[in-house]
Amino acid sequence: MYDAKKKLSVSYINSFLLYETLCYMANAMIMPSMIDVVAYLHAQKVDISLTVIAYMIGICTTPLLISPIADLIGKPKVLIGGCTLFCVANLLCPFSHNITEFIIFRLLQGIGQGFIFLGYTMIHDSFEDIAAVKLISIMGNITVIAPIIGPVLGSLVSVSLGWKFVFWLTGGVSLFSLFGLIKFQSKLIPSPKVIRIKVILQNYSFIIKNKKFLLGMGILTLIIVPSELWMIFSIIIVRTALHQSLFMYNVYIIMLVGATIIGSIVLRTIIHKFNFANIIKLGCTIFITGILASVIMHANSLAFVLCLSVSRFGAALFRSIISRRLMTDIHQDKNTISALFNLISSAFLILIVYFASHICELYGYSLFVFSMFPLCASLICFVLIVYFIRTDTAILKTFNNHARFM
Repeated sequence: MYDAKKKLSVSYINSFLLYETLCYMANAMIMPSMIDVVAYLHAQKVDISLTVIAYMIGICTTPLLISPIADLIGKPKVLIGGCTLFCVANLLCPFSHNITEFIIFRLLQGIGQGFIFLGYTMIHDSFEDIAAVKLISIMGNITVIAPIIGPVLGSLVSVSLGWKFVFWLTGGVSLFSLFGLIKFQSKLIPSPKVIRIKVILQNYSFIIKNKKFLLGMGILTLIIVPSELWMIFSIIIVRTALHQSLFMYNVYIIMLVGATIIGSIVLRTIIHKFNFANIIKLGCTIFITGILASVIMHANSLAFVLCLSVSRFGAALFRSIISRRLMTDIHQDKNTISALFNLISSAFLILIVYFASHICELYGYSLFVFSMFPLCASLICFVLIVYFIRTDTAILKTFNNHARFM
């Protein structure tokens, strides 16, 4: 912990925002070049999914491991360690001699990104409500915009300078972020905190046994399966199975992420006009309709992605509502809930990605085979949402009277 009375300086915040932006940009920028990367390393296309899995493992396991350490020695010092690791991992990736080394460096890169959650808690501790919400909103925009800009910028860099320069660019720029975090953290005074492992484990046990946590986690994980799988496999599907250009690949990514942005804007418009249960029903209907339509339209790639984008729009309408209910209903430390959620959710996603990569490779990455995974995930998600509404409608209606979503 650190003294909340010691405000974070503007320079420190800017350094952290640069660090966060680079984390999300780095992963998005390299995806268009992954076919070239595996070819250079004499690996198979199926290994692309392994690099993503390694990256996800790093992100999801880090918060659980470093949260107690951050409480003991101070979040600023731990954040500096994470930024250093991220910077080094980026600079090492171009020097990989084989796919194994590349996967290890990608794991380290993911671990480095896993540290950024500390920045969110520092801002919550250091600022009043309005200022904190504005800063968190900026961070949220980064996570949405980076997947749009990243592939486009990565395509331009890799085509003109080669895929290795993508890592050198993100690694080099992250040095500026690291310098800022070191220079402007001197005013943040850590205060000691005793770590009780038994208490931490008891909190984890309590959360895992909570039915609302399991239900909400299942819904929030399943609704991102269609978009996450597309982000991972689209470069292979578009370039090798469909034989389309990088331009079309970028168009598809923009369509999908753009639908998320539009969904968030619409949610802010209707949030005060309808109760949460009705918004969930509306979003769920659009979500499942888009997935079903994508299966029907699999023969046309543009129509397929358009339908997938519609489903993403629907998911954006209700995802934050269920997330809010999940965080408010469980009376435990929010960092602990978030860390545990990310670990279990990411573990489930990793299994899906691993299984999907082998099935899709077996059938030549056809759109029809790929569409079966979003379909199965959405149908299970639909059942969970129906159960969620039936068991929580009264609470949702009451909660809508005094809760606000930013």
